[in-house]
Amino acid sequence: MSKKNIMSISVLFIFLCLIMQAIAQVPTTDTPVTRKVLVLNYDKITSTRGNRVTRLHTDMGWNNPTTLNSQYITDIKSTSGNFLTYSVAQWIDIDAFPRKTDGYVFTYDTYKNCVNTGGSAGAHCMSGVDYLKILNDYKVCEKLNNGTINEVYVFGGPYFGFYESRLAGPGAYWYNSPPLTGTTCNGLLPIMGFSYERGVTEMLHNFGHRTESALTYNFGGWDITLDRNDWDRFGHNKGQSPLVGEMYYYSCGSVHFPPNGMYDYDYSNTLSAVSNCDDWYNYPNFNNTVSSISCSAWGCSSGQYGYMKYWLKHLPNRKGLVNERLANWWRYATHTEAGILKGTVVSTIQAGIDDADSSCSLWTGNNEVYLGLNPTCSNTPYVAGLRFSQVAIPRNAVITSAYIEYTADGTFTNPLTLRIYGDASDNSPALTSGLNRITTGNFTTWSIADTWNYNTMKATPDISPVIREITKRPGWNSGNSMTMLVKYNADSGQRRFYAYERNRIKTARLVVNYS
Repeated sequence: MSKKNIMSISVLFIFLCLIMQAIAQVPTTDTPVTRKVLVLNYDKITSTRGNRVTRLHTDMGWNNPTTLNSQYITDIKSTSGNFLTYSVAQWIDIDAFPRKTDGYVFTYDTYKNCVNTGGSAGAHCMSGVDYLKILNDYKVCEKLNNGTINEVYVFGGPYFGFYESRLAGPGAYWYNSPPLTGTTCNGLLPIMGFSYERGVTEMLHNFGHRTESALTYNFGGWDITLDRNDWDRFGHNKGQSPLVGEMYYYSCGSVHFPPNGMYDYDYSNTLSAVSNCDDWYNYPNFNNTVSSISCSAWGCSSGQYGYMKYWLKHLPNRKGLVNERLANWWRYATHTEAGILKGTVVSTIQAGIDDADSSCSLWTGNNEVYLGLNPTCSNTPYVAGLRFSQVAIPRNAVITSAYIEYTADGTFTNPLTLRIYGDASDNSPALTSGLNRITTGNFTTWSIADTWNYNTMKATPDISPVIREITKRPGWNSGNSMTMLVKYNADSGQRRFYAYERNRIKTARLVVNYS
């Protein structure tokens, strides 16, 4: 082979390497964020000799948590395309074992017995940790509420009882573990459980499952055998996803199943599968390109560590919205979506069966919707139902204001006090099923003291707490239906407003502003 050919091949090789390097480090187009972390390192002192202190991780021959944390933060920043930077706001080394939910606390000897027996030395080995005590002891929610921190990392050894990840605070949901309730946190608090007996690989694995949980919540579910949305499609892999219709390729897989994986943790599989995973770097403007992928894409010898970084790197990190979801999925994983989703939704009554009132019987075909007491039925209170369909509010959007506009049907002066509830349902059914429904815990008191004049448009007080509760339900999806239930509370007045049958232009409409 001539020197000229060798040089050409060398240049081509270098060029291809540069392309691959660029693909592996696609920078975010979104505004980068920094999340402040409180690190609680449960690392008991096991011996002291002069000024030299030996902690549990050293005593057991395990990894240094400081080194683990540093590499983890570096990997997260890199794989997010420099979108996400973690900064340690406070590090606390704790010379103790954490208390378990049953009140038990290890001694050094009982703990080593658990480790040496593989967790079979008694029920305490496998019991969970008391998270509420940890949060209370270190004033974690207070730190979150005043803005000192955004997250908590808890380091410890095996059998300490930590979940890989857990979510606390109002609106907390499944986070590869049950939500933590009973805290004083005013916002969502991610709690990561890391083991210094393990490595950075497992830390990234934990973050991966946390991300899967957050995306599943925000997309309204995850089924990698289906093709309902981008999150379903992202997880398609050879071992779990059937090739249906025109689809002849897989995508990026999941934390457990790589694109070519045939079973859990199949990270070193040298067999290839056709995948469009690299095309997810272009999300949402796909180039419709595919390639054959095997473990060589992330390094067969690096196994799980290489794959975890590969999978995280392919998570979309673009700016903007795609089908009412953020194009930067890292925002869902870090709960920084507030203020990005913005809009106003207006939903009107779409059919005569969608506005109704019920006193002694249910009426869905009247020209008016009645409020207050029914004098023709022994003053039995009315319950009014207003069902709004196709309400395009993204799940977990921050509701800033909401109200119902209506048109008065008559002149009324007597005072009336009502309460506006919501149907506590993910997707409210038609009103023909009745108005005796489980209601939201939140409600708005509607005290009416002003005069209503015929054919005058009016508006209710703010009902955002009700809307917020519905849109934070696990099964809520943009485009679902919601019903507002207006119930009598006090006073002797009566009011009524236009129903759909009377004037479909002036029928009630729901207005919701969100950010």
